[in-house]
Amino acid sequence: MAIEPVTVAVINFNGEDIIVETLSSIKRLNYPDLRVILIDDGSTDRSVELVRRGYPDVRIFEMGRNTKRLNMLRNIGIREATTDLVFVTDNDVVFQP
Repeated sequence: MAIEPVTVAVINFNGEDIIVETLSSIKRLNYPDLRVILIDDGSTDRSVELVRRGYPDVRIFEMGRNTKRLNMLRNIGIREATTDLVFVTDNDVVFQP
């Protein structure tokens, strides 16, 4: 049985202090086909810049302003996924392998 690819949709708002750790923990997961997208809700810190620089394979969707509409952001992550399976998480979750 083949392993299905999974998109991890990370919701971010001003996660400069944690987003790198979150993305690093996702990359360390022992799963053969993980795709990561970041949905940024108008961050005013350097979190999006850190992701662009350190994780060029992460697709980024910027809202341009802080919408404060978490469910809308989650739905964007699901809609923009390129896989049937989608895991939605926040920018302050660190995963264990």
